[in-house]
Amino acid sequence: MPAPKLKLHHINVCTHDAAALRDWYRDILGMTHDTSVTRHRIVREDALYKGGVEVVRDEAGEIHIAETDPHLAARAGHSVNPLLRGHIAYRTDDLEAFKRHLEEQGIPYADYGHAFSGAWKQIFFHDPTGQVIEVQETNDEEF
Repeated sequence: MPAPKLKLHHINVCTHDAAALRDWYRDILGMTHDTSVTRHRIVREDALYKGGVEVVRDEAGEIHIAETDPHLAARAGHSVNPLLRGHIAYRTDDLEAFKRHLEEQGIPYADYGHAFSGAWKQIFFHDPTGQVIEVQETNDEEF
């Protein structure tokens, strides 16, 4: 069975100072600070991730800048940590079908569900080089 349709959504970069890196992308590369993406963030006292997140964009796409969290996967009970060194994110209109596709290919994934966003369901897995890949489905925007 072919994989469900995917569309590149964003690149995530991890750092110890999200605001400073946001300013660098804005000042040096001319990207625009975008607060619309972070409005869906789950920020509660018991949130899985409490680090800072910034988003910059240009006409080609988005960069999500997150504070590094080396212990996120352990707290979540998962084997994949999307906020250790960053990840590449894709969007799909059928996350369940994509999970079945990964299972058919024998690729394990970590299902974080809505842990980071009320609007996005997210899974994370590794490519053959160890790079973390995210696939998300949203209930907020059209695919």
